[in-house]
Amino acid sequence: MDNKLYSKLYFKRSRTQQHYRPRLRHMIKIIEKLNPKSILDVGCGHGFFVGFYKMYYPDIRVIGIDGADAILTEKVSNDIFYGDANMIPFEDKSFDLVMSSDFFEHIKEEEIDRIYSEMKRVGERMLSFIAVENKELTDKQLQYHCTNKPLEWWKKKLPEMIIYDSRILGGKI
Repeated sequence: MDNKLYSKLYFKRSRTQQHYRPRLRHMIKIIEKLNPKSILDVGCGHGFFVGFYKMYYPDIRVIGIDGADAILTEKVSNDIFYGDANMIPFEDKSFDLVMSSDFFEHIKEEEIDRIYSEMKRVGERMLSFIAVENKELTDKQLQYHCTNKPLEWWKKKLPEMIIYDSRILGGKI
């Protein structure tokens, strides 16, 4: 992933979606069914989901990690860490649930296996909300969504992960 591509401007533009409460509540309802004891959000951006989840479940350990340089100055929580998803800086099976939201489609196809392997290493279970194939992406969107594949492709590529098409959450992708 090109860390420079995900600048302060990128995060400012995506702020509406990141803060969209119905979307965040829908994510929480799905996660509640898994009853996690601890969560790592990989590719968390500023960490809006981490902060929102902690409002509902303050006793659950929720941490976010993102490699975008912009989070160094723009993160919304002290539970957000700068780090590379290719080398997640936690011990094996450190988290009950490792998740991502609108993350994998931003990863180059050749990097996905390594990141998936790292998520499996640090988590007991995995969940991802992925913006699946969209044939109407603009050139600007394609700059960010470099892996634009159908849901079945993702399920085959990430077989041990619970995968949802992130469009079910609502909001603009």
